[in-house]
Order: sequence, then C-alpha cells, then structure tokens
Amino acid sequence: MLAAPLDGGLQDTILCAPAAPRRRRVECAGKAFLEAFERPSPHFAAATAQAEQAEAEPKRDGRKVSKATQESNSLMPSRKQNAARRKPYLQRCAERAERRSKLLPNKVQLAKRLRGVELYTLLGVEVSEEVFPAEEAVREAYKKMVLIHHPDKNASKSLAFQLIQEAYEYISDRDNKQVYDSTLPFNDNLPTQEDVSRCGFFQALAPAFRRNAKWSERQPVPDLGGPHTPLESVHAFYNWWYHFESWRDVGPRYLEKHGLQLEDLQCCSREERRARQKQNEQIRKQFDAHERLRIMRLVDLAWQNDPRIEWEKAQGKPTSTQPKKIRSPTRKKVAVDPQAPWEKEAEELRRQREEAKKKAKSRRQTLRKLVESLGLLVSGVELERYSLKVEGDAEELEDLAFEVERLAALPAEDVLEEPRLCGTWSLGVSDR
Repeated sequence: MLAAPLDGGLQDTILCAPAAPRRRRVECAGKAFLEAFERPSPHFAAATAQAEQAEAEPKRDGRKVSKATQESNSLMPSRKQNAARRKPYLQRCAERAERRSKLLPNKVQLAKRLRGVELYTLLGVEVSEEVFPAEEAVREAYKKMVLIHHPDKNASKSLAFQLIQEAYEYISDRDNKQVYDSTLPFNDNLPTQEDVSRCGFFQALAPAFRRNAKWSERQPVPDLGGPHTPLESVHAFYNWWYHFESWRDVGPRYLEKHGLQLEDLQCCSREERRARQKQNEQIRKQFDAHERLRIMRLVDLAWQNDPRIEWEKAQGKPTSTQPKKIRSPTRKKVAVDPQAPWEKEAEELRRQREEAKKKAKSRRQTLRKLVESLGLLVSGVELERYSLKVEGDAEELEDLAFEVERLAALPAEDVLEEPRLCGTWSLGVSDR
C-alpha cells in the first residue's frame, strides 16, 4: 500500500507489503462451475439444442417414431439399470447385503419406539398376501393421516403425528422399505408332490407362484397360465423363473429357525461396529442362498409335473428351450400320465364327430334308396329335412329305415292305423 509523502518530496513511502497469493483447490463440478465454464461453451449449447430437437421430433433412421414405439422405449430400463444388470446376480446380492449391513449416515434409522409396531397399520395402508403396498399408496395414505392427526387441528394427537412422521420417513426409503417388508408375515411353505397329485397341477402351484412373485426385482412377473397356454409362453415362464432375482431380506422366521440374530449397529464403538457389520453381512449372504434354493425347488416341482411339458415330450418334440439345469441322478423320473391330455381328448372328440357324420350320411342314402324302391308316398324334401334334423344321431336313422321296411311289408289298412312314424311324420303305402 502506498501513501503520499508528508514532507512534499517526490519519494514514496511503503507502509506495508501486499498479501502473498494463496492456492485454492476447486473441483470441476457444481452449479458455479456449470454457469462459469459449461454453459458458455459452444459444444454445450450445440448438445443442448440437439437434445431439445430430438425430444421435439423423435426420429429413427430419418423416420418418425410412432407413439407405441415411444411408450415401449419409455418402459425400457435406463442406462444405469442396464449397467447394474451386467453384474452377476450373486455379486449384486453380496453388494446389497453389504450395503444393508452398514449403518449409513444418510439413511433414516427406525426409531426404538417404533420397533415392533406395524408401520403400514400406523399409516392406514392395507397389506395383501400377494402384493406389497406401492410407494404411491403409502404417500397418499400418509397425506390423509397427516391431515387427521396434525397438531394444529388437534393438540392431543401430537404424539400420534410424531409416530406417523417417523414411520413415513423410514419407510419412504427404498432399501428401508424392502427390509421392513421382509419382516412381515409370509408363508414360506411350498406345495409337495402329494399336494400336486391330490389338488391338481394348476390348483396347487399357481397360488405359490403368485405368492412368491412379489419378491422379484424384475417386473412384471409371468403367470403360470392354464392348460391351453402356448408352449412358447410355457418355456418363457420357466426360463424366467429359473433366473429369478429376489430382493428379499432376512426375516425373523429364518433367524428364529436357525438360531441367529442381526446385531444392532447403534451405540457401539468403531471396531465393534465393523465386527457386527461383517456378521450381519454373512447372515444375509446365507439367507440369499437359502432363498434362491427355495425358489428353485418350487420351479423344479412345477417343471417335473407340468402336463404341458409331458405332452410335448410324449409328442417327441425337441425341447430346445428347456432350461439347462443339472439334475440329480437319484431323482425319480415322473411317469407320463397314461390318460390323454387335453389335446389328445380334443382330437379324439373331433375324430368321433367325423365318424358320426359319415355314418349318418350313409344312413340317409340308405333310407332314401329304400323309400324310392318301395314306392312310398313321401316327399323327398320332407325326407331330406328330417334326415338333416337327426344328422348327428345315426342310430335314429337306422331305426327309421327299419321301421319303413317293416311298414312296407304290411297291408295298407294296417299302415293307416299308425298315424305317426317314430313320433315325427306319417307314411302311406300306395295301392298296388
């Protein structure tokens, strides 16, 4: 800093030296960096304009993309999801177990006073056996409960409002919701071979597949189908379930059955917390293997007893789409049902109907020739109309031909005494 001389001379006096420059490290990120460097760049402006033009007029190879194609593209997984799918399923299970076993600082932990409380009941959400409440349903129920229990409207319900607020903050997180959903009561029992034999294939296995479909990471889940489901859909169903990916976390029933317990990571030292994290992670990995084995047993039971697969094998068709899976050499082969499946039964019914039509046609021709040879006064149109009316009943036509032949051998006066033949129409014998 310079100051003017006091004595009026030409020499300046330095009172203090300027401050030394200081180096500061700045990350190339954030809003300030975007405003200062990215937006003024011509490349950024060109990329932004190109993206806006692509959104305004979506094209593919110079042609406009239809609305159905845009909707189908919107249902496709994002680039981030595709990158996550490239990892093996067991590796993703291990990473999820490690993430859930750590006490992350940005995660909302369940309050101690909410442990053992049914959070969905507290929020007023209905829970079904086959489907968990969606995030939108939980959010709507939370808004309704807040309007009812807000302290501004009712001061006596301040504690209930606090509990509702804490429950929603915990369950609104996706990982926390999955962990809590895994603790809800669930029927892990699988149908047995005796159940399939007693109740039938579809009645015994369809509810089990629908019940376990809610643990799937991939949605929607294919259905077991019915007896007339195409074979392509059947093989796609088994291929999907043999690659089933579950997000289910360890539940209290599994812990009680195996005598295990998840350690609490709060209120402990750093070294003790690491040891507890490793123990919880190991328990979750064991549960993931146990859960996958349980699902595979269900799919194996369905594959071995599926009548559609047995019918395909009986037809001698190559099952090229059959999932490649190592089978136990001691496992018994399921015998083919000696009774014809639904396709064979339908073919047998069609064959019987064709034979009945051919037999009825032959009886009509025989009856027509008999009437002409005897010279009976019967209209050909009336005879043909009656024959077509009883087309499916060849025995009635045969009885009618026998009755015509019997009456033709009687005298005319005896024939006139019987006004109706076979309960339908009358015949007369010409005077000869």
